[in-house]
This record gives sequence, structure tokens and C-alpha cells, in this order.
Amino acid sequence: MEPTTVFQQLWAGYEELDLDATWETYVPPDQVIHPASGFELTRESWLAAERQLIPPSTTYASWRSTRLPTAPRPPPAGG
Repeated sequence: MEPTTVFQQLWAGYEELDLDATWETYVPPDQVIHPASGFELTRESWLAAERQLIPPSTTYASWRSTRLPTAPRPPPAGG
């Protein structure tokens, strides 16, 4: 499978708010996480934090659109 396809499918799981299935597929149980100094983060606590970021009554796309700024893309180099 192409990396682009994996990335698209990973985020599609977030779009569908199916974090359990997405993590089951894309985040291995033995994932090693290296958080910032002073933090302890396990796979379980990371998933719990992801669940808290997205309110249950919204879609990921609408949540993302309210938090990520949109800006026009620069023209291609040389064009």
C-alpha cells in the first residue's frame, strides 16, 4: 500500500470519528511514544487525549475547520 493511501485512510478514520478502529489499524499496540520532557504518554493515554479533542457531537471535519487556519497557497516556484 502506498504511504499516501495509508495517510488518507488514517485521516478518513478520524473524519468518521471511528478512533478505536483507526487506532486498531494504524497504531500498533507496542507503539513507542516519545513525548516532550516531563510528560508520560502511553498508547492508551494518547488515544484518550485524542478522544477529548473532538467533542462527540461534531464531525472531525467541522472541528478541524474551526481550529486550522486556511490560507491561500503560494504560487508554484517558477510560475
